[in-house]
Amino acid sequence: MANFLSSLLVMLLGMLVVFTGLIILIGTTKLMSFVIKKMNTKKEKKAAAPAPVAAAPAQPAAPVIEEPAQDPMADSQLVAAISAALMAFEGNNKRLVVRSVRRANNWAGAGRQESINY
Repeated sequence: MANFLSSLLVMLLGMLVVFTGLIILIGTTKLMSFVIKKMNTKKEKKAAAPAPVAAAPAQPAAPVIEEPAQDPMADSQLVAAISAALMAFEGNNKRLVVRSVRRANNWAGAGRQESINY
């Protein structure tokens, strides 16, 4: 019975030490983030330029011309690649069904693959 109580006391003391350490760690990270935010706001206030004394006469705003969305079929290389793939597939005796066509940006996948194979 005394062995059980001493084991329980050691366990509770260990948990107390661990949780106290975690609370101190959380407190220091919160304090550091508070101090960094304060330092950034002071830098932003110092860096803010004073308002110009004499304002220039207002000129009418230039009309904003939006460029039309680029037509995917306008890219001749894309059309050539799709045409080549279709012609290569035509040699098989299978029927081709195109469900959808979408542009893929796979730079992230290529980077991952390169770092894995490096």
